[in-house]
Amino acid sequence: MSEKEKKIIEEKKKDIKRKKRVSLSKKLAECTDSLLRLRAEFENSRKRLEREKAEFVKYANYELIRELLVVLDNFEHALKSLGGHDKKVVEGIEIIYNQFRNILEKEGLERIKTKGEKFDPRIHHAVMQEESSEHSEDTVIEEIQPGYRFRGKLIRAAMVKVAKNVQMTQSE
Repeated sequence: MSEKEKKIIEEKKKDIKRKKRVSLSKKLAECTDSLLRLRAEFENSRKRLEREKAEFVKYANYELIRELLVVLDNFEHALKSLGGHDKKVVEGIEIIYNQFRNILEKEGLERIKTKGEKFDPRIHHAVMQEESSEHSEDTVIEEIQPGYRFRGKLIRAAMVKVAKNVQMTQSE
């Protein structure tokens, strides 16, 4: 083999090695990019799961609290109807009612303000309207059933009576 042929062969070997290095570098870059993407995807999934878990824990008692609202309502009805009964019995029921209400509030139950507030269809359910010259239009004038939020989330809309402006007829 001549010197020229040896040089050509050496050049070809170097060229092949260079192409392999470029190819391997390209594959390494692709693998690195893929790994970085997978890491980012995994991290996003982990964060999403943590948010979902926190949300689940935050509202885990939602259904239980919603069912206990009936008991709270019944306590309020009982207290309203006990006017003429033994003072000690009424005080005992008031103590139990207040303890129960305080426990629910500590867990995140919040009563929706109604009387005197502007009607808001997101938190109020109007079941009646009454003409009134004393109140401005769409003002809640009476609470029929209290509404509640649980940790900021509506659990039950308040049933309310809303003021309606008195309409003047042309003959007046």
